[in-house]
Amino acid sequence: MIKTANSNEINIPRGTSLTFGIRITNSDGTAYEPQNNDVVRFGVKRDEKSDSFVISKTAQYDSETDCYIVELSPEDTINLDFGRYWYDVGLQTDDGDYYMIIPASRFNITSAITRKVTA
Repeated sequence: MIKTANSNEINIPRGTSLTFGIRITNSDGTAYEPQNNDVVRFGVKRDEKSDSFVISKTAQYDSETDCYIVELSPEDTINLDFGRYWYDVGLQTDDGDYYMIIPASRFNITSAITRKVTA
């Protein structure tokens, strides 16, 4: 399931999968045209001042949806404590510029009532 982020806050039950799309636009509202060596980074930290990431992903561009896709797997959150974290998303362009696409926002690890069954 792919969904475009409508809100900056992300809520994810610990140990679950989440896939979402990030659509990047230029300042005039037109679609950003990705370049070959662009990198979109998604990073989660315990707090805004932390030096280390608890989750770090490189988003992949999907031309069908015109979005950069971030895929979180159960392993990304299964060992994290419940609670509030911070994330942001940045674009490093082919020519070396860096843009904050989604500024520091809440990333909440919540409990899950049901869980994945393992054999």
